Amino acid sequence: MAIYTVVGKNGGREEDILFLREGFCWPAFFFGGLWALWHRQWLVAAAVFGLAATMAAAALPEAVDAILTLAVQLILGLEAQALRLRSLLASGYVERGLVAGRRLEEAELRYFASRMDAPAISPAPTTSAVSSHRPRSSNASSTSPNQ
Repeated sequence: MAIYTVVGKNGGREEDILFLREGFCWPAFFFGGLWALWHRQWLVAAAVFGLAATMAAAALPEAVDAILTLAVQLILGLEAQALRLRSLLASGYVERGLVAGRRLEEAELRYFASRMDAPAISPAPTTSAVSSHRPRSSNASSTSPNQ
């Protein structure tokens, strides 16, 4: 099973939720800078294209050029989802959790089903944890000071 990191805009719609698969990213490995552009990873794309231009200008032997290109693509494939997650978190997304699934559809179903089953979480109290007030009794007539 694959693990997916779930991110969404804080207070956003459920349609804005993204599922990022953990692990090696084959599209980033094969397409490199184009993958980065597609996912709006401008600095990553600039680094990949800049490194490719530098290697082409250096006129390295073919074997060294192939090894360096493979190394860059391998590193990008390994770190692509972490780079994408970091970019999304910087742009206002928040991490909502992790979910497992054989495919993306199964992970989505598990995530949204768990949200439907989960009880609503009330916000933390703003007063101090220790209160000097006594709790009210359910029988209001027996605790009334006027009687």
